[in-house]
Amino acid sequence: MKVATGGLSGIALVRPSRLGDEVTRVLRRKILLGELPPGRTTQEELANLLAVSVTPVREALLRLETEGFIERSPNKSVTVTAITAKDLADIYELHAQISGMITRHACENVAPELLEHLRSVYSKSRPNSWSHTIVSKSWSRSAGSSIGI
Repeated sequence: MKVATGGLSGIALVRPSRLGDEVTRVLRRKILLGELPPGRTTQEELANLLAVSVTPVREALLRLETEGFIERSPNKSVTVTAITAKDLADIYELHAQISGMITRHACENVAPELLEHLRSVYSKSRPNSWSHTIVSKSWSRSAGSSIGI
């Protein structure tokens, strides 16, 4: 389910996810996990596998083709491409980079109330050891200074 805010004074509107999006996620996952092995198949076979009509499968295949997971043929057959170790390494590297960017963005835009709450929880939970205090102060000056801690 997706939540969208519209022009209704910030009221959250709930709308169901599109079936094509869900089929795309499921097929991508099956390909990455090897549950849908490399080789030829058809839109109809995939629709039967997922118990959906051909239309959301067709939408999903268009997306997966642009991502390089499949190759489509004019006769409605589909070839699932092999995922190499390099492909997986590239995917995980990209994931790590994006995760770092998201984390940095979240730290730079943290709400003051949340930051104060986190400081309170941290101060109540940290050990009273001298070495931990030195490490904490060192981290606060180096990493924390860039986000205003």
